[in-house]
Amino acid sequence: MHWKGKTWIEGDYHLLVGSPCVDAGDPNAIAGYDTDLDGNARVVHGVVDMGAYEYPYDYSLPEESLTISIAKLKIEKGKKQGTDSFTLAGKYPVDLSGASPSLAGYLEDANDVYIHFGPYAQRIGTGELAAKNGRFIYKSKNGGIQYLRLQEGVFLVKGIGLDLTGLPSPVPVEIAAGDFYIRGEAEIGAGERVPFMNAYADTLEVTKAKVQAGRKANSDRLTVEGKLAVEDSSVDLTGEEVVIGWAGQTFTLPAGSFGGKGAGKYVCKKAEATEGGVVSAVIDWNHSTFKMVVKDAAIGVQSGAVEFGLVFGSFEETAGIMLP
Repeated sequence: MHWKGKTWIEGDYHLLVGSPCVDAGDPNAIAGYDTDLDGNARVVHGVVDMGAYEYPYDYSLPEESLTISIAKLKIEKGKKQGTDSFTLAGKYPVDLSGASPSLAGYLEDANDVYIHFGPYAQRIGTGELAAKNGRFIYKSKNGGIQYLRLQEGVFLVKGIGLDLTGLPSPVPVEIAAGDFYIRGEAEIGAGERVPFMNAYADTLEVTKAKVQAGRKANSDRLTVEGKLAVEDSSVDLTGEEVVIGWAGQTFTLPAGSFGGKGAGKYVCKKAEATEGGVVSAVIDWNHSTFKMVVKDAAIGVQSGAVEFGLVFGSFEETAGIMLP
């Protein structure tokens, strides 16, 4: 657990392969609890794990590993739960001395190939791999790992029909087959990650901000755009007070300032903030985006690091941006 005083710090607390917390919990601490916070079985390997989440994969990996370098990563958030996808390609070092078995030798001695990408893991039987010209290829038309290609020094993995909710950054990646074990981390942009946090954790990211000084007093204009995800997607902004924070200032929009424009999309048209200024805004849960425009206000012109914040319902997040 990660505490700062008495405040919970939001993060991804699922256990990774090799975590010392696996099978290290106190069985007396889970009396009356049959599942973890994800709703999965509280005990998987006979002994409860430490923490709020049980490590779900029945797979143990070799202690020694090769570090991969990521050449390509593409992630896509599906319109419905369980329709996310990813494409991952990379390289790993090859022992040219002949002291270690070849990839073909590793696969010959293994029963299956284990693939772990963020919150998803799957095993593929080595008998399902087609060998051709030093390449070992797996294809499937079902959800999960749709395509896998392994060859000396390089790999390519494609997954579809997945639930990647809570995708961490960087994304832990592992591929193993018997004593063959490569692993690493794939960096993703904060903006790319935000859609995968919906219904999982409140998240805010600013992608663009601009302040324009007015010619008269109280005539400055602020435009902020970015991405956000809400843990409580049932919140209805039409009945919520919304507070916009910028560089130590606040602009409070009374409840009723936002109107609904279809499921998950809210629009505010020229509402007066309590502190002064006129606000127009769009918040769209479905696309994990927002845009705020504050005008006719005494905002001032900032430079360097500036903090932006949003508060509504249980959502209370801040994000920094660097201005020229």
